[in-house]
Amino acid sequence: QRVGPERPEKFRRVYAKGRRTSQLFRPGGRKAKKVRQPSLFRGLSVVFTWDEEEGDYGKYYDAEEVDERFLAEIRADLDLAFALPAGPVAPGDSWELAPADLVDLFGRSGAIPYERPDTADAFLMRALDSGVAGGMEQAFGGEATGSVQVTFVETRNSDAGRLAVLKLTCDIECEKDRTAYVQDRTTRREDREGIEYLDAFLRLSVKGEAEILWNLDARHAAALTFAGEEQVYARIEHRAPADPEGVTRGQDVTMRGPLVMEASFAPAE
Repeated sequence: QRVGPERPEKFRRVYAKGRRTSQLFRPGGRKAKKVRQPSLFRGLSVVFTWDEEEGDYGKYYDAEEVDERFLAEIRADLDLAFALPAGPVAPGDSWELAPADLVDLFGRSGAIPYERPDTADAFLMRALDSGVAGGMEQAFGGEATGSVQVTFVETRNSDAGRLAVLKLTCDIECEKDRTAYVQDRTTRREDREGIEYLDAFLRLSVKGEAEILWNLDARHAAALTFAGEEQVYARIEHRAPADPEGVTRGQDVTMRGPLVMEASFAPAE
């Protein structure tokens, strides 16, 4: 809606649809019923406005509203510009990125909220909300280590214009203290039972390779594919009034598996 010399200064994003599907497999081959969670943002739109003083985008619902706290967890990412070089390059050239820069790849759009069925396994839902199956930006903002390299492979001609082919390889690990985050998002049942969260920690490890197609003529991303391996470790420690004095309970969850991403980009009609 408004473009400045360095960035879009006001834009509207429509969340057309979204759903998360999960299934818990137990020892012995037993498996629970699939859990299908529609996104709470389906059909909603959010307006992002650039705040020069804050150096970030402010956000507000354009029409229908849901919980205001969800706005703080969505991101104003626009494209894959984070992968571009700082200056002119030629085919065969490579450059390094900071591991923290990959929040715009793995944490795109931020944490989208989903409906939570009462019958869903609470431990599974908490693990998914901790960065598996989307929302991986929660692991960024703390310590990020590892390596990220981008190589300009070649230029291809297409009907849409000249496409620069970029190859991104990464092997990163991100760690973040999430105690305050968990304390701020207790369920009604936990509040009724007086459960107090003492500690929460999240570690995300991703290793893989991406191909990014960048339209040199239209000056925007055209496509993305990523294939790799992801591992998430989440730890939560809490205390309940019914427990003996000095006794705390803990939950340690490790989830690992393939991470595959595909995206395409085109100007809105």
